[in-house]
Amino acid sequence: MDLTDITRSMVRSKEPVALKQLDTPWTDKALTSKCPKSEYPRPQFVRDSYISLNGIWGFCVTDSPSIPRKKDICGRIRVPFSPESMLSKVDITAGSRKTLLPHVLKPGEYLWYYRKVDVVGRPDTSSHLLLHFGAVDQVCDVYINGHSVAHHEGGYLPFTIDVTRYSQKDYFDLKVCVTDVTDTSWLSRGKQTLNRGGMFYSAQSGIWQSVWMEWVPDTAILKVVAEPSKDLSFVKIRLTVTKPCDVIIRQIPDSRIGQKDDIVTEESGLFEKIITADKFHPCDPLDAQTDHPIPSSDTIPMDTLYAYTTKVGILIENAKLWTPEDPYLYHIEIIARDEEGSTDKVKSYFGMRTYTMEQDEKGHMRFCLNHKPYFIKGVLDQGYWPDGLMTAPCDAALIYDIKTMKKLGFNTLRKHIKIEESRYYYHCDRLGMLVVQDMVSGGSTYDKPLVTYLPNLFPNIMQTMDDSAKSYKFLARLDAAGRQAFVAEMRSTASYLKNCTSIAIWTIFNEGWGQFDAATLPGILKFIDNTRPIDAASGWFDQGSGDFNSIHNYFRKPSVPVDKHKRACFLSECGGLTYYMEGHCASRKTYGYATYKSRKKMNEDYGQFIHYEILPLETKGLCGFIYTQVSDVEDEVNGILTYDRKVVKIRTKIW
Repeated sequence: MDLTDITRSMVRSKEPVALKQLDTPWTDKALTSKCPKSEYPRPQFVRDSYISLNGIWGFCVTDSPSIPRKKDICGRIRVPFSPESMLSKVDITAGSRKTLLPHVLKPGEYLWYYRKVDVVGRPDTSSHLLLHFGAVDQVCDVYINGHSVAHHEGGYLPFTIDVTRYSQKDYFDLKVCVTDVTDTSWLSRGKQTLNRGGMFYSAQSGIWQSVWMEWVPDTAILKVVAEPSKDLSFVKIRLTVTKPCDVIIRQIPDSRIGQKDDIVTEESGLFEKIITADKFHPCDPLDAQTDHPIPSSDTIPMDTLYAYTTKVGILIENAKLWTPEDPYLYHIEIIARDEEGSTDKVKSYFGMRTYTMEQDEKGHMRFCLNHKPYFIKGVLDQGYWPDGLMTAPCDAALIYDIKTMKKLGFNTLRKHIKIEESRYYYHCDRLGMLVVQDMVSGGSTYDKPLVTYLPNLFPNIMQTMDDSAKSYKFLARLDAAGRQAFVAEMRSTASYLKNCTSIAIWTIFNEGWGQFDAATLPGILKFIDNTRPIDAASGWFDQGSGDFNSIHNYFRKPSVPVDKHKRACFLSECGGLTYYMEGHCASRKTYGYATYKSRKKMNEDYGQFIHYEILPLETKGLCGFIYTQVSDVEDEVNGILTYDRKVVKIRTKIW
């Protein structure tokens, strides 16, 4: 690619461009469903029943944090879709102009949700009612019957509230207040910006993942973490419970958790393990987050101060190993029973696999799956949709992206600057797709020339810029509170997603966006999860830390440079071939890294690039690559798929 391509990709007009609304193949289903995204939200920790609160809620937007009256919350919104998205819209809205959807929430505005929640299905008087939020962007306060019950910060992580005290009557009033400053502060926001364009996308706010409830007994299972041993001979399981109790862990025939296709049942050689109550000892159930006052968990209520935990090893005879080519999962059932006979039952699963960095016979450091070099053939996955923004319209849409990339020969998705809903990771687990999981970026306003333009033009000069305290100002990290929050969210992310079989690599920073102290943060992350390699600084501003020399290269012939720190070479972004497909683009602008007028020519060059420039580098030490990207997103039209997911622009397969 020449200088023209580089200039075109970097320089964009500040003229605002309205986006054309596009439908996906699943838009109509999402708009007509009384309970959109009704599948069980948490496939790795399943109880027999749950109560979905997705659907039509009341809403309004105010300029005051004062709780509005019920009659003033006269708009209607479809949860779990953000008010900025088309799928949030309900045919009838009322009240002021601010209740019209889509609505872009601005700094200084307060988005209010309201729903009357029926209290149903109580098992017994000692049961607890838990209220779960998959994600609410960015800061929210939850009120029940006018009482403040929770405050949460961090727009990409789940949280859980014990609302038992408000379940004594047949219903309670639930209100949620949301504020979102997007990129006007240091809060984590990923790719969102109030001034969308180029590689940054439309802002969204509010509830954007499922809201639901479940009853649990007083003696309940709080968390299950399964970690295969390095030699893959046994699995270590850590259990956290509310009270010491007797527990049975047993393998069950494939229970088809949450999905009916592409699963094979095996019933032979089932194991069982019994744990007695005396094996449990007290613990801090959220010990990964003790340095931050706002815990995030999809299973543990926010006000849980202590619990009990134990670890057990279970021998797996003739273990069937998990790989993308054969994604075998062990399904288990955990039954906890106390002295009074109260019982809690949870279903989960794990894959027998391990991720390591090891030298090959030529001395190249390699990413290894089950102790064998595994070449990463990946694609960048932004996880955006024209109808739902960061929320996929339905489960089938998530499956479509994963299956399509797999059919084209990819074995890895890099989940880019976003934490997905739990079902995404479940589908990667069961379908066989490795995930490189990015942390969500934050920080104050980025210096675009410093973090984008100069590193592309002068990669050798900018590659090793220092990111410690003397550079906080240049890398948008002067706020100590912002740095502390990022570290807490990094730890929470690793704790939340540690159990996902498919997640193979953590990425801490991308292209210097809010980067700081990348030399020391991998050590903090390893304290939470030492089972996965770490890409500390993807792109540039490399501090010599982590397990990869992680390179972004869109404009030069790819190569494998010598790394003085003896890490693996990872081409963590490349490609980005661009083709504007009339009728399937949301913007009239074109953003990408090499623009084509002919779709046929783009496919030919893509094949040449992958087969003759990238794949031969494996023998020279390259451990993998990430091609940009799964789909078009707004201005960015360098996707393999169109933004509406109706056309596969690149059909050339990787073999």
